[in-house]
Amino acid sequence: PDGRYALSLAPGSYRVTAIGDGVVGAGGDRFALRPGQSVDGHDVWVSRTVTLRGVVVDHRGTPVAAAAVTFSARSGGREIRSELVAPVGEATSGGDGRFEIEVPAGDMRLIAQAGEARGEALLTGILPGQEPAEVVIRLAAGVSIAGRVVDGARSPAPGIEVQVSVLAGGARVGERTLTTDAAGRLAFDPLAPRQA
Repeated sequence: PDGRYALSLAPGSYRVTAIGDGVVGAGGDRFALRPGQSVDGHDVWVSRTVTLRGVVVDHRGTPVAAAAVTFSARSGGREIRSELVAPVGEATSGGDGRFEIEVPAGDMRLIAQAGEARGEALLTGILPGQEPAEVVIRLAAGVSIAGRVVDGARSPAPGIEVQVSVLAGGARVGERTLTTDAAGRLAFDPLAPRQA
C-alpha cells in the first residue's frame, strides 16, 4: 500500500521496471548485483499511462498494415522505451493502418517501422483524459533502384543475383537480394531513404 517493494535476486545484471494498472516506469540504468550485496533505495518513478489511437501511413498518405509501433519517452528524468516495459508500449497497425498503444503520459516519440521504412511522431504534454483524437505517423518515402544487367556484348544477363546493402552511419543495417529476369532487369522497391 505504501508503494515499497523488495526483491530477492541471484547475483547478476538487472534493470528494474514497474508496470501496474494504469502506471508504468523504470528504475534507471542496469546495475550489477554481487553475492551478498544489498541495494536500498532503488526507487522507480512511474507515470500514469494514456492510450493513444492513430494510423500509420506511407509518404503518399496510404494506410500501412503490420507496422510495428513503439515509443521512447522520459519518466522521472529517466529514459523509458517500449522494450523496457513490453508488452506495454507495443502495437501493430491493422489492415487499415490503425493502431492503439498504451504509453506513459507526458512528452514522447512514437515510432513506426514497416520493413525498412520508418516514421516518427513527436507528442508533448499528453495528459490522461486529454489525449489527441488521432495520431498520424507518416513513414519516410522510400526510393526505388531499377536497372538491367548485361554481359560484355551488351546482351541481357538473366538469372544474375544482385545484392543491395543498406547503410546507416557507415554500418550495414540491411540487405536485399534479387535475381534478374529473362531480360536482365530488376527493381528494388522501396528502399528506405538511407545510403545504399
